[in-house]
Amino acid sequence: MIRAAIAIGSNSTRMLAASLNGPEPLPLLRLREDTKLFMGLKDGFVLSDTVMDRTAQAVLRLKKAALAVGCGADGIDLYATSATRDASNRDQFTRRLKEAAGLLLYVMSGEEEAALAFAAVADGTDTLVMDIGGGSTEIILGKEGAEGSVSLQAGASRMLRSCPIASRADIPPLVQRLRAMVREEAGALLRDAGRRRTVLLGGTGTAARDMLAVRFPEDPAVTTRRVLDLAADLADMTPENRRRVPGLPEAKAEHIVHGLCILSALLLESGAERTEISRLTNLDGWMRRLNANINNGTRKGGSET
Repeated sequence: MIRAAIAIGSNSTRMLAASLNGPEPLPLLRLREDTKLFMGLKDGFVLSDTVMDRTAQAVLRLKKAALAVGCGADGIDLYATSATRDASNRDQFTRRLKEAAGLLLYVMSGEEEAALAFAAVADGTDTLVMDIGGGSTEIILGKEGAEGSVSLQAGASRMLRSCPIASRADIPPLVQRLRAMVREEAGALLRDAGRRRTVLLGGTGTAARDMLAVRFPEDPAVTTRRVLDLAADLADMTPENRRRVPGLPEAKAEHIVHGLCILSALLLESGAERTEISRLTNLDGWMRRLNANINNGTRKGGSET
């Protein structure tokens, strides 16, 4: 059985198609389109027509790609996260997606988003998962499943809009502000976190690892000091110059510094000097949960669409 899911995030829209014929999903195709939904929110958190149309067309292309690898038309799920949760006109957005791509949108809560992030990387050990997105950051603690989670209103694009950074001098106050937020809202989850397996999801983490691999080919570990130094160096560059930095995807040039500030705050407050970086996403969590449900004799995914 081949199933697919499309996730409309705050920065990008992604698709994962997988074979669900075994104990674990077998990924067949991963695609990503830069749709920048959060940056398309206008005053009053209204999604602009431009960004809704851009995202709807991206969803249609991703649906066609899923069909091309053998997924049935009724086997494609569509869900959205932080930016769509915030949008005051999300009902209009849902209708536009249905008209353009023939898919019904499910808007998940921050708690659901956190559970899927954890499911993506859970291995039965005591694990802290941190998922930095464009609109929100999820912090989850658990073993077999998520036992506690917090969804922070602190994503890379959200911070870009609310806290401009002109140079490295702007980084320490923003990191301190973010640390206070993390401490207040997720302090209980982060207690003793330094002794647990710590996993970071999201484009900020993978970009940090890739850039540090260029700087430190012998040991590309993502450490607190290196992340802070990297953020400072990038903050002094224009977005145009950042696009030429080895290891940094062009699409992340505008918001990467803010993402690194969030990552720094998480590392400092958790006490995790180093963190495991995963390229998995909440789509992998969706597929793992869908596969488990199918193996248990049901046909539904992580949440109904």
